[in-house]
Amino acid sequence: GVSDPMLYIGMLFSMFAWHVEDHYLYSINYHHCGASKTWYGVPGHAASDFENVVVEHVYGAEMAMREGVDAAFSLLIGKTTMFPPKILSDHGVPVYKAVQEPGEFVITFPQAYHAGFSHGFNCGEAVNFALVDWFTFGAAACKRYENLNRVQILPHEQLLCKEAMLLANRRLCSGDRSQHSMKTAFVRLIRLQHQFCWLLKKQEVHVFNSLGYDNNVLCSVCNHWCYVAFGICQSNMHTFSRGFLTFLTIKMQQRYIVGISREKGDGDSDCAPSRVKRQCRVLPENKISDQTMYCTLGLLGYWWWLLGGYIARIQ
Repeated sequence: GVSDPMLYIGMLFSMFAWHVEDHYLYSINYHHCGASKTWYGVPGHAASDFENVVVEHVYGAEMAMREGVDAAFSLLIGKTTMFPPKILSDHGVPVYKAVQEPGEFVITFPQAYHAGFSHGFNCGEAVNFALVDWFTFGAAACKRYENLNRVQILPHEQLLCKEAMLLANRRLCSGDRSQHSMKTAFVRLIRLQHQFCWLLKKQEVHVFNSLGYDNNVLCSVCNHWCYVAFGICQSNMHTFSRGFLTFLTIKMQQRYIVGISREKGDGDSDCAPSRVKRQCRVLPENKISDQTMYCTLGLLGYWWWLLGGYIARIQ
């Protein structure tokens, strides 16, 4: 449903479990014919409260202590969790009900959890879409997918950069606020990029431009689609995202960069590098040194020219 509409056939009490849309996108659902549907929805601003209640009162306190809210989000992504909305209202989470009849549309907003069921045989159709205010939501969703090592459906960084390039070529009046979300997300991405490069150079890791890679490179660890920058381990040519490399580079001054490999004789000890390997689910490899980690900037040469002019225009 992200890029192509999906047709849904329902029956009595067939349900769609609690979930948010992929990448926190908008969705629009049209009821073609048949029996009505009941929808329950939670506003996007209450998403964190929803997840906390689910962790504590649906999945159980043991899971909350052991794995936290991100683990609950990972289960909710599977769209298999259904529970009464009364649990939410009893714990102060706003929840609303709507009954959809044939010929009616239901639109869900970014990060708004929703669920529902059919009253009988029916046929509906739904698809995702994005508006100009979506980019900040999309960035938050990508960060969460990165933490959970889930492959993104959309190459968010590439979409954001291409939209920024298109906007830079347009003449916009100074009072136009329609692109504010995209501008904010883009500037935040580039500032993170600058911080990342500064951190790598401070640790004397070689940074260079490269045109020899595809537009998007998949991180070997977190499955993040890298467009602006990525790292390469020269010993095995594995690629790493900016976020994962930043985590490792902070540890480089203590020589914990070997946490993505295996030192001779470390066995299964609980040293810091071993913990990093387990947390990041990286299989042991041969030892690598600081000098074998390269940061590759995956954009064309004109990117930096565009960046300077664009930031000057929107700030």
